[in-house]
Amino acid sequence: MHTLSVGATGEERARAVFSGLLAGSIGLAVAVFGFVFAHAFYPRDYFPRSLFQGDPSETGWTPDLGPDEFEPSVSYSSEFESSVFGIHGTGSHGTDLLFAGVGLFFFAFGTLWTLSFLSMIARTFRAAAWLDGTRAHVRGLFRTRSIDLATAYVHQGAHTVRIGHRVVSTPTLEASDPATGAKLTLRLEGLGSGRLPPNELRALADAMSRGRGGSDNDRDVLQLAENLRTGAV
Repeated sequence: MHTLSVGATGEERARAVFSGLLAGSIGLAVAVFGFVFAHAFYPRDYFPRSLFQGDPSETGWTPDLGPDEFEPSVSYSSEFESSVFGIHGTGSHGTDLLFAGVGLFFFAFGTLWTLSFLSMIARTFRAAAWLDGTRAHVRGLFRTRSIDLATAYVHQGAHTVRIGHRVVSTPTLEASDPATGAKLTLRLEGLGSGRLPPNELRALADAMSRGRGGSDNDRDVLQLAENLRTGAV
């Protein structure tokens, strides 16, 4: 097995963890604020909160107490909630529902923001690629793809991203298996380590060119393999 240097270095992983946790904690704070905001404004007699706001005198928990004796506890609960959240409803169901909707928006936004940065951390740690004979394996966030480079059609591609005002393009190998339809993209640069070293490029070229014949597709792949050997890609 030949490991390819497409994963993150230790320094890059540490940087991803720091920035991801920092940004994720901000998103988590926004989500918590949104939940608290929505909880404070959502009318208590609306579904589904109405399911938990039944008359205590009908629960049968304290049959010796009359309905009037439950008023202090309900009032205390409302006062306690307001003192903890620091937010009071407006008294208008329409306005309260509007504010509750705003709170749910912030809750959803904060949750998605946090999950996106947590997935970035996981992707940084899981990113890897290796050659096992002529079969290339690329591990992503959720699964590992593989394809036999000796039988697949391989051509050069590029992965382009915009960073601020700059457009950064990373060369890739795009492989597709004509028999199964499987596809695989292999970056020819690490996440921050630059172009793959010559010995790894030669290993890819050898895997691509093994057993090739004289068809047009094979000639294209053999030419690409030669470019990998000479560093022309």
